Amino acid sequence: MGGRSAAALILVLMMVVSGSIVYVQPSSRAEAELKVTVRLTHRSQESSKVIIVQGQVQQDGRGVPDALISIQVNDPHGGSIHITLTYSNETGYFYDEFTLKGEILTGNYTLYLTASKVGYLDATMNIPFILYSDFNLMISPKILELEPGGLGNCTIEAVPGYPEEISLRIVSHPRFLGYRLNPAYINPGGYSILYLNASRDAAPGRYDVIIAGIADGKVREANFTLVVLEAEQPSNATSNRKGGMPEASPLYHILRENRHYVMLVLALPSIVIASLLSFRFRRRRRGVDLSYMSAARAMAKIEELKAMGKIDDETYERLRREYESKL
Repeated sequence: MGGRSAAALILVLMMVVSGSIVYVQPSSRAEAELKVTVRLTHRSQESSKVIIVQGQVQQDGRGVPDALISIQVNDPHGGSIHITLTYSNETGYFYDEFTLKGEILTGNYTLYLTASKVGYLDATMNIPFILYSDFNLMISPKILELEPGGLGNCTIEAVPGYPEEISLRIVSHPRFLGYRLNPAYINPGGYSILYLNASRDAAPGRYDVIIAGIADGKVREANFTLVVLEAEQPSNATSNRKGGMPEASPLYHILRENRHYVMLVLALPSIVIASLLSFRFRRRRRGVDLSYMSAARAMAKIEELKAMGKIDDETYERLRREYESKL
């Protein structure tokens, strides 16, 4: 009996020295299976993406403390981008956060998670998720021309097709410009139309209009150029740009081109009156009276000069009275 005890003691010492001793406590019951719930979220920063993994280890609805949580994340090419070990707290909850910096590769990522504890069966989960690279705004057209009081519009899209809603707002525009976004956001695969109207007192020139898109914690801006044109002068404008003189109407040009005929028409009544007077006096006088003939011709000439605008009203009245007295 003493020999058997000594042999057993020597065997135990050899195992301790070699570091291979393993002690497994016999279990009077089958190992319980762990259950784990996981929530994976991510948010963007200016030049990085923050990934958050959190959850709880449970058994029969109760939290399991001190469970070992193994976490690994692979990129779309299958390469490992994050590996860590953590433990659940006294209520079974665990939390892990890490940051992906630089350019984000668009595609399918996978989270591999295992929860372990002595005396329990492991719980494993594979969770796929998608990450997208940055978004940019595209505005069309890049140059928009409007007259004062004019209307116009442009289209806003996200490039490339971004999977989340992008809120839009105008961050810079000239004061005379009214606008309306319809809608004020871009849905995945959608677009927004920006309606514009320039006030009538808008000054001619070139102006920048800047639009911001906000999504996933990021703000991206895009701009287009608004060109306000010179106001078009109406055809019946009361003044021109060079001399400030009243602009002649079309009727004026017609009368000017046919002025000789117009003068003849205006002078015709005077000639007829003078002829009638001359005929009347010729009938009263059997002989020829040269003074009367001269006065009649003078009256006709006065009427003609008045119609042509070559004498003023005062001179016309004076000459008319003078020659009428001779008739």
